[in-house]
Amino acid sequence: MNSVIRNNIIRILVLFFLQVLVLKGIDLSIGTFQYFHLLVYPMIIMLLPFSMPKTYILLLAFVLGICVDVFYDSLGIHASSCLILAYVRPLILGLIEPRGGYTYDVPGLGNTEITWIATYVALMLFVFLISYFSIEAFSYVYFVRIILSTICSFIISFLFILVYQIIFRTTE
Repeated sequence: MNSVIRNNIIRILVLFFLQVLVLKGIDLSIGTFQYFHLLVYPMIIMLLPFSMPKTYILLLAFVLGICVDVFYDSLGIHASSCLILAYVRPLILGLIEPRGGYTYDVPGLGNTEITWIATYVALMLFVFLISYFSIEAFSYVYFVRIILSTICSFIISFLFILVYQIIFRTTE
């Protein structure tokens, strides 16, 4: 089996089970301030190879989201947010593409510098979280709640993902 495929399968399983078995049970609320949610499984979609066909990425995002929905007892919120993330991924990659193009196939700190990966993760995570909390609320009456949840969850998830990237450097 190709090492890129093997590494991606291991990463998918580890991050999925980390999210649904460990992070789901962690309560980060501070009294009545319940806006912190640690969502790191979108990193699975973020770290897929550039050469992977878009159809496979969308299919994987849907299956991943449905599987997380089963554990979270949510009705398609994770699946729709993952699909939105997978759909905008090529747009964001095109937006932050280096001058000489991508000389590597797998995004990650092992292949690029910290500023690029931080920008990439920040943009992708923001898209995921704003879509997740907007779909969860399903009304702009809760605009302040959506923004607070997005900002608080972004900070904690972004830091966790960067620490993960530093510890487990993704290379080709």
